[in-house]
Amino acid sequence: MPRGGPGGETFEYGGYWLGTESSSDAFYRYWYEQRGRKIRRRSLGTSDWEEAKRALITHVQVNEAPKGQEPESVFLAVLMERYFLDVTDKKASADDARAAGKLMLDYFGPEAKFADITIDKQREFMRAFDDKGHAVGTISRNLSVLSAAKNHALRAEIIRSAQPVLYAPGTVAEILDKEAPKNREWVPTVKQLGELFNYLNEDPRAEHLFWYTIAALNTGARPDAILGLTVEQFDWAHRTIALNPPGRRQEPKKFRPTIKSPLCLWGWAQHRKGWKLWVGYGKKERRLTNMKNFGRRVRESLGWSEFVPYTLRHFVATQTYDRMRRAGIVDAKQQTAYLLGHTGELKSTTDRYIKYSADFMSDTVRAIDDMMVEIQDHTRKQLFAPKMHPKKGMMVVHGGGQNVQ
Repeated sequence: MPRGGPGGETFEYGGYWLGTESSSDAFYRYWYEQRGRKIRRRSLGTSDWEEAKRALITHVQVNEAPKGQEPESVFLAVLMERYFLDVTDKKASADDARAAGKLMLDYFGPEAKFADITIDKQREFMRAFDDKGHAVGTISRNLSVLSAAKNHALRAEIIRSAQPVLYAPGTVAEILDKEAPKNREWVPTVKQLGELFNYLNEDPRAEHLFWYTIAALNTGARPDAILGLTVEQFDWAHRTIALNPPGRRQEPKKFRPTIKSPLCLWGWAQHRKGWKLWVGYGKKERRLTNMKNFGRRVRESLGWSEFVPYTLRHFVATQTYDRMRRAGIVDAKQQTAYLLGHTGELKSTTDRYIKYSADFMSDTVRAIDDMMVEIQDHTRKQLFAPKMHPKKGMMVVHGGGQNVQ
């Protein structure tokens, strides 16, 4: 275990030191473990000496830095790494967040302190990446990671104060004198969803995408919630699904409700004796962790210009609200908002037990069941589990005001 870098140079910091192993080109961080009375090591994943030194410093400061520091004394790399470890590494979007962080660290430099990222520096960042051809939305998303890291550092009391981070799409567009990006407003038709299932039926590599799409259409949930769905979240006695898994803290801005399961998803969960989203077969089988290529594959195969995984959530919102509204459901908007997690947590003791009622979300479930039956009419793919044969069940209010089945 040589303790050094080029020319025999050594580096120690905070009780750790750098070294190499004969079996690897990468540098390792070493430390003495008092409890086990032995030297431990972990690879730093780089063979560059200067990069290894920065990685060691970052590790020590991230894990052992005191709280309540001034932003002038905290490295940007430390602040970002703490955010990744505490928040984004636990999400399906972990790779995207780290990619945005690397892009910013490459631009601002490994020695940058958080206080160095002034408003003027942020404007320079925007213009630099605008010159490289990055879209306003892309620049905004990258800066939003910096803003989230800042907010996390404040909540965790890592830093005492922080300057604002400009990341809103409208703000970025104004600074760059560009048109603000438009929200994705395209929503496919029921017939087009049938075409999507036909594509998934014909592609032998797309079985995991079929199961993802079934879960998305039956829950209206965000991609992260669908990718993390496990059998433990199913309440078999009451036919409900807790989209927020046990042990996960609710995020007020992205609330995950407990919902009544529509027949399509419930039938498949029972037929499969559980639920999981995996890709691959046999020893190569692994859990599906992101939908990075789903949108691209669908757009290229079906010629759709705007499809992304979130499109399915928009489709469910449109379909459930429209079907309930046409059926004369007075609170159709509120029921759709609850399905999407836009209404916040049920807080009263009475409300918390509503999910055990037989009528809980009955209108919403009928709307989704009706939607799935109609999609089935437009696809060759079997959307319902064996022995599941639901019929259209919404009471639609027609022009004359008469309810018809």
